[in-house]
Amino acid sequence: MPVLPLFREFTVWIKTDRPNHLPEHAVSRLYRSYARLRVAKRFDGVRLRGLSATLVAGYSAGVRLLLAYSAAESMGRAIGRPVTTWSIRNAGIVETLRRISADLKDWPIGLNDHVKEQLADFVLEHNDNVRIPATALRHLMAHGHFAPAGKIALRKKEIEAVEKLSGALISETERRFASWFESVSRRK
Repeated sequence: MPVLPLFREFTVWIKTDRPNHLPEHAVSRLYRSYARLRVAKRFDGVRLRGLSATLVAGYSAGVRLLLAYSAAESMGRAIGRPVTTWSIRNAGIVETLRRISADLKDWPIGLNDHVKEQLADFVLEHNDNVRIPATALRHLMAHGHFAPAGKIALRKKEIEAVEKLSGALISETERRFASWFESVSRRK
């Protein structure tokens, strides 16, 4: 399975057609996104000694989410559709993510008011966009406020939901790239 479906076709298109409607910074961002996606898809967990398997699994899920979100974020920048505007639905994990988000919406540090408002709407079932808790968890992980044994207390079901959330981000990144590439490769 390729790291990013249609990426090979994209590189051939760039080399053969030399499209002038595609800025060079967009091309470099796409290569960066591809590299980040490759790492996110191949990530196989962290190794920690002397800690519980649940804690290690929680941190592994957090790191994978951080990697998947980073790939999505760089893809969003490259194609002009920021990840924070994406809507991702996944009925299989939405309720578990609502339970996690209920704690996050009142998180004392690390999340801005806009993210907290989005989390509150998500928890109150005003929307089912699982990208919202992905943004919050990614931010907490990247800035050192993520602790899967602390207030979040990720158990097996929550860890599985965060893993599936990472997979949903990866799938949406792939889908967004394919849609974007189909659109731009038709332009002359």
